[in-house]
Amino acid sequence: MNATVVTAVERYFRLYARHLSSPDLDSLLAMLESLHGLNDKLRTKVQIDLFGSDAFTALKALRNFFHHEEEMFHRVRILPFARMRGAQSDLLFACLVERELVDRALSKVQSTKSANAVGTMNWYGPIVDIQPCLYNAAVDVYEAIAPLDLGSLEPHFQMFRDSYERETGLGVPHKVSGRIITRAGDATAVLMEAFLSAPSPPASSAGRSDP
Repeated sequence: MNATVVTAVERYFRLYARHLSSPDLDSLLAMLESLHGLNDKLRTKVQIDLFGSDAFTALKALRNFFHHEEEMFHRVRILPFARMRGAQSDLLFACLVERELVDRALSKVQSTKSANAVGTMNWYGPIVDIQPCLYNAAVDVYEAIAPLDLGSLEPHFQMFRDSYERETGLGVPHKVSGRIITRAGDATAVLMEAFLSAPSPPASSAGRSDP
């Protein structure tokens, strides 16, 4: 297998694991950049194109938007559900982006692809939770590269592969809905309260280095 593809795969799953375990704006941007780079390597080296994934299309649009409009990144909040009043999900965190920014990002995508990409995220009035899209995109990536002879890769990829195969054996879905269930009022109201009360994040340097 081409060494640059292996390196790109390992980097993506390493940064994906980092974002799932300790998410912040740096981990988010770094993962988006690694996903962008991985698709470039797959297309040029092994003729695999991730644009068949609606989740990838959505994340690619967001990556391009924030790459050129980096000052807008302070309008993103990554919040644990444990800190939200009566909120539950099949994920541990919400990654909330103002709807205006998501709309602007998707406006650059072909209309039919944009319509499909919309469904990969969860929309709550003026904000959008993109965390389910981030999670499910990793499944699409894995399924796209699974036929390749990748051999034994670093632990983060191995952990993902083991989890995927375990879910397959148990008949458990690989993807999540990420929908939010609340015991205290409307989900949009709960998320907006959490979004507005969270402090503005510091300026991010993500995507420029790979820790």
